[in-house]
Amino acid sequence: YLSAYKNPSPMIWRCKSAGLIDAGINIMVEGEHIASILVGQVRLQENELSESEYRAIARAMRIDEEKYLNGLKNIPVMNMEKFKSILDAFTILANQLSELGYHNLQQKRKIKELEIAESNLQQGSVQLQEMAVKDALTGLYNRTKFEQLMEEYGARKDCKVCMVSGDANNLKLTNDIFGHEEGDKLLKQIADALLQEADPWAYVCRCG
Repeated sequence: YLSAYKNPSPMIWRCKSAGLIDAGINIMVEGEHIASILVGQVRLQENELSESEYRAIARAMRIDEEKYLNGLKNIPVMNMEKFKSILDAFTILANQLSELGYHNLQQKRKIKELEIAESNLQQGSVQLQEMAVKDALTGLYNRTKFEQLMEEYGARKDCKVCMVSGDANNLKLTNDIFGHEEGDKLLKQIADALLQEADPWAYVCRCG
């Protein structure tokens, strides 16, 4: 009932089942209803029903009319001014909760933005690190990586290293006759063939 109206102001209505007065204050965040504070089951002087009307309500609820009327006597009658002062207090609380919810939502968005930015930075860092040691044309490790590996394995005494060096035949001739684009295609084909044949633990580098 409350969320359908999305009204931040207190709303007062008569409960159709019990016949008493209810009220509610919506808690809104950025115009969206997220919760409600319900205050109710009170008797108001300005909206008090007659005995016959209360008896009709009891009959509609299929409860004993006398028990219902005796139960009503235990509920003190309140005037509208006092009831509204109570609602005003709850409205202040609802506004504070709405403000808190708004700040929490903004904080969550900021955290999400920071997480995305950090993820992008990490991805960018990984890409830069990879670009620093990879040949842009073939995707093989470059000369910088090759020299790092030579230095690293050269300093180790606990393992043996097998190194195979090769050269592309007629690459200069291919470039001169068919153009550098065809020469690049040749290098890519050679690189793909080497990667396909190499073991997963092996390093394939383009040094020249």
